[in-house]
Amino acid sequence: MESNVEYKIVNNSFKGISPDDLIADHKEILQVGKINDGEKVGEGFIIEVSGQELGYVMPNKEDKRRIGNITIQSAEDVTEEGIKVGDMFKDALTKYPNLKVKRGKNGKKVYIKVGRLAFLLDLCAEGKSVSIKEIPETTVILELKMLLEKIGKRIKS
Repeated sequence: MESNVEYKIVNNSFKGISPDDLIADHKEILQVGKINDGEKVGEGFIIEVSGQELGYVMPNKEDKRRIGNITIQSAEDVTEEGIKVGDMFKDALTKYPNLKVKRGKNGKKVYIKVGRLAFLLDLCAEGKSVSIKEIPETTVILELKMLLEKIGKRIKS
């Protein structure tokens, strides 16, 4: 990784936006839109900077004025440890040795999670259990999520 890379996902914050912030405080980069997260379609907020869509924010389920989870889909934005969309599972495992496996609400999506940061993997878990040891090293990271609350149900790891 280049030494001049600016880490844009730091301390559960992206572009100054953090879970539980007031949505109104970030109107300059959040645009109302319909979000299809692969599990459901709902109203959310697209993160747009200089005309480029970087991801989206869903409102907090308990207080719609606040930000819930933040999803990053841009491969330009990296964590403090240097992980970004497009990297492989083995890269994340090297940087985060204590990853846990989680399944999305529909049971198909597979996430690896550390603290309040989760990575959606290009892997379908429908009808089967998945452990860290069973994930192919070359599985690609599709999204990064900064979490307000827990993701899905625990899968054995």
